[in-house]
Amino acid sequence: MRKVSMITLAAMLAVCCLATAVLAADSSDIMQPRTPYPETLTVTAGRIFESVPHYPEGDSMGNNAMVRWINEMLNIDYQVVWTADEAEYEQKLALQVASNDLPDLIHMRPRDYLTFRMMVDNGLLADLTEAYEKCAGEYIVDTFASYDFANFEPFKSDGGLYAIGGGQYAYEHILTWIRKDWLDACGLEVPKTLDDIAEIVLAFQEAKPGGQEIVGIPVVYNNPVQTYNGSFDLSAVLFSTGGAPKTWVRGDDGEIVYGSILPGMKEGLAVLADWYSKGIIDKQFVTRTSGGTVEAFVAGGQAGLWFAPWWTGYQVNDLAANEPDAELICVSAPLTKEGSYRHSWPAAAGDFVAMSASFSNPEVLLKILNLEFDMHRGFNEEAFALWKPTLDVNVNWTSAFPTGGLNREYMDAVPRSGLIAKSFVETGELQEGLYGTEDMMRWGRNAEDFAKTRTVSGSNWLDYICRYVGANITMDPINVPVKPVFSYSTESMADIKPNLDKLEEEMYYSIIMGEKSVDYFDEFVEAWKAQGGDRITAEVIALVDN
Repeated sequence: MRKVSMITLAAMLAVCCLATAVLAADSSDIMQPRTPYPETLTVTAGRIFESVPHYPEGDSMGNNAMVRWINEMLNIDYQVVWTADEAEYEQKLALQVASNDLPDLIHMRPRDYLTFRMMVDNGLLADLTEAYEKCAGEYIVDTFASYDFANFEPFKSDGGLYAIGGGQYAYEHILTWIRKDWLDACGLEVPKTLDDIAEIVLAFQEAKPGGQEIVGIPVVYNNPVQTYNGSFDLSAVLFSTGGAPKTWVRGDDGEIVYGSILPGMKEGLAVLADWYSKGIIDKQFVTRTSGGTVEAFVAGGQAGLWFAPWWTGYQVNDLAANEPDAELICVSAPLTKEGSYRHSWPAAAGDFVAMSASFSNPEVLLKILNLEFDMHRGFNEEAFALWKPTLDVNVNWTSAFPTGGLNREYMDAVPRSGLIAKSFVETGELQEGLYGTEDMMRWGRNAEDFAKTRTVSGSNWLDYICRYVGANITMDPINVPVKPVFSYSTESMADIKPNLDKLEEEMYYSIIMGEKSVDYFDEFVEAWKAQGGDRITAEVIALVDN
């Protein structure tokens, strides 16, 4: 993997602890990462309403420990001037645009991307280039660097930067999880190929190593083919044969294409149809509509192989109580014919935040971001002490943060946490050169505790399974991520995409369950293109390549 030049955590802590000294300095030059304003600056925002934010008594979206601290540090008055439900936020924002009554700080989601582009085209948003260059703090810059600054690309126009994007963790792709104790009982090796996976499931069903009837691979009834960060789905098979379900990618010819219509999808669907007919896939999956059913099959000893990301331990946590001696492993499989593991990858940016062009000090956005993560990540220890009581009641941080759901984290946070856990489990200490947040250290120590005691206590089993077992595999050198080129909305998607999505879902069910032959895939591709797919593709190409 590419090595990212990153400041050490110790240096980060030292720099962030200088915030107090910076605040005491001459504040006449406001274009500094944490310098307060000489006169109180009011910053208004419109926000998505959170129905259950879990605030401590008396706190709210506009008045909580984080908002109060940031207000004090920067000498600002952050005000939430309106809220809207998740489903109504886009419409509310559009009305604000139409009436030229935008708040100062504007939070947006991927689905709001067209509104963002329209605001840029009409000169409604501030250019944040200078604000970022002068006011982005150490951690903000460092996390952007871990993405090769790809987070900037969707928000640039004519040389200007008009929003600050969040970051979606990488390495949360699908892995193949297996009961290793059952694998050993059946005398089988760790799987590599599609055939290996099929052989293992059939062997488990015949041998019943858990003493019960074994269902096929458990699959969620309402989403059997997902994309990045899904679980209990079948997308790993389709990626292994050259598909890229529900993802805009570049094809072998370099042209942008919707990955669900790639030729490799057909081969993978043929495999899935065969597996379903043989019971390798749970033949009753579409009828299992009760919440938690698929997880219960694993936790209850009725399934020994499934597809999920590194964090599946949280889903099957009851297994620790039901079968304390159960041993789980995960592997990068199924492999392609060339022997690599081809898998999904996230878009570089998720939620994003912009500033109104009419606001006097757009750089305040970067200052707010700096302080949010100084406090939340514990880089400023005094601030974290103020924040911890709110965390302890499981607050929804997307509600408490002034910038909403914009998250800043290293792209490689998942494998980094795995390496730290591995260090503690295998050496009893943190190896030189490793660093991370205090959370990562706690997870590593918990994993070490379970490895030593083999007794479930608190979250030690979870951290052992998810971090030591799961997160470490995510950086397997055979991995080949399939990176999306676009993850936002185009002009026609709102009207056309729901019908195309329905067409695609029906295709998956009908082929996998044998209602139609795999040749129906060719009909689906033609129908998808004719019913608006080609139009959307042209719009995506225009946004990405033009």
